[in-house]
Amino acid sequence: MHYAALMSVLLLGCTCLGAAEILIEAESSGAGQRIDDPLASGGAATRSERAWEPLIRLTRPGVEAGAAVALWVRHRGGPLQLKTTTADGTVAEQPWAWGRPTVWTWTCLGRFPSTVAAGGALVIRGGEGESPLVDTALWTAADAPEPEDPGPTPTVVVKVDWNSPIGAAGQGAYGLNIFRGWDEQIAGDARYQADLTEMAPGFVRFHTAEGMSGSGPSSWLDHATHTWKRDKIAAVFAVFPRNGADVLITINTFPPWMDADHDGFLDADQRTAWASLCAELVRIVNVEIKAGVRWWEITNEWDDQYHNHLVQEGKPSRVDELVAAYCAAAVAMKAVDPTIRTGGPAAIRPDLLDGLRKFVRGAKSQLDFFSYHAYASGAATDPDAQIFGPRIQAILRATESVKEMVATEAGRPLPILLDEYNISWTWETRDPRMVSYKGAVFDSLTVAAALTAGATVTTAWNEMDGIYGKIGNDFALRPQGRLFALLNAHGRGTVVATTPSIREAETAIVAYAVKTQAGRMLMLVNRTNQTRHLDAGATGFTAAGHAARIGAGGFTADLPVTEALAGAPRYSVTLLWE
Repeated sequence: MHYAALMSVLLLGCTCLGAAEILIEAESSGAGQRIDDPLASGGAATRSERAWEPLIRLTRPGVEAGAAVALWVRHRGGPLQLKTTTADGTVAEQPWAWGRPTVWTWTCLGRFPSTVAAGGALVIRGGEGESPLVDTALWTAADAPEPEDPGPTPTVVVKVDWNSPIGAAGQGAYGLNIFRGWDEQIAGDARYQADLTEMAPGFVRFHTAEGMSGSGPSSWLDHATHTWKRDKIAAVFAVFPRNGADVLITINTFPPWMDADHDGFLDADQRTAWASLCAELVRIVNVEIKAGVRWWEITNEWDDQYHNHLVQEGKPSRVDELVAAYCAAAVAMKAVDPTIRTGGPAAIRPDLLDGLRKFVRGAKSQLDFFSYHAYASGAATDPDAQIFGPRIQAILRATESVKEMVATEAGRPLPILLDEYNISWTWETRDPRMVSYKGAVFDSLTVAAALTAGATVTTAWNEMDGIYGKIGNDFALRPQGRLFALLNAHGRGTVVATTPSIREAETAIVAYAVKTQAGRMLMLVNRTNQTRHLDAGATGFTAAGHAARIGAGGFTADLPVTEALAGAPRYSVTLLWE
């Protein structure tokens, strides 16, 4: 049959859900081969063994001509492409969706005027590899949210044992990285100060690559004179809204004049100069300015340069040089102020323990804490189910492994700092989840995982910017910022046992509870794309308590406790306290 004629056929298997919604089951659309799957919406999906073949045929959107529509497809694997046909038979190829999710995932294949698909549409597979599976497709209004997953949603029983401690959520439990606050113009802005005061982190980590770059509003190092910008540093600490928080400063790298051969490694004959530069910053901050910064992190993610990449290339590790540079700096810094704590290495890969063992073993005499980073993804197309499920479990396991390794190699337990985390390890993805309610879901799961596994401090990346920040560049507090305000106001104390817990990899709802000095807090995280009914009578909360929620519907500051305990909307964080 001619392609345009095929597209114009009115197909069976369509369900009208609303004025702008039409649901089409793939197995009823007349395309692909039927595959039975109990997790598919109708118990079946389609696939095709032939390259470029259709997996689902679609009727035209059920809206007025010209109205903006979106097409969502629930699928496993990829890539997929949408081909649309106008009423006069003109065919257009929409951009490919390159994601290859391993679990059922909704993907938007395009947003456009309904006239673009007035003659119908096809979703086809790519030309290589195993065929994707397509479950169903849904036409919606262009501004409609991601569809909710179909299928049964059994009631989740939530229990809390308030007398069974499993961890600690101390002052540093819900900290933040300070990225924009290196600039005194930002740190002194009344809007920034109000936002940071509301989030009230008990621990902040000053870190930005610009800090030692020699240029930009956040640079603290003068490359022309090879000295720190004392007046600028003093100006920052004069206005930064510390509000009693512990402060950590990261000296992330060495300046370019200490790498004469440009090989990316600190020159051996510059080690003493590097240590002196680090010590001079301690003198300025703690002796001259009297800022009282007790936590100092020496290097940032040097484990990659000095070990991981070299080993991957079949070259000898240079961790011994990292240890020598670290120890030289730590000794010089403590000579200026013996009250400080020095630590590192702000490890980029906590799962690669070989190099980290060597670092701890060599640096243990000067190591007062161990720090590491955890990011979940490098692609904005990675499905939510992977980000909120297996990747969170990986953070929990990495924290446990790091804690055990450090205690063994150092010969004593040390504070464990997860001092960078977010969804994407690269800003280039501009993953929209990081600035939406889904970012709050990820942050809540991460702190629950890390603190349950024994981390002492967590600091999210970061407090303010356009891609990661809990504060936007317009100084508006994002959903994650609301989460940190709630956790720091009501969630410090003793972490207690819950059911279901963050250790249960497959659970839809994660319960995280803290017994505080003033009372107690319970956080319920729905990490799935389905609303979940709750049986939470055994949590001990009554209508006299307080509740708030962050989700697709926005931030609800005064949620009735009875509603909070009855159910959890998809991708939401609910907090109760009393």
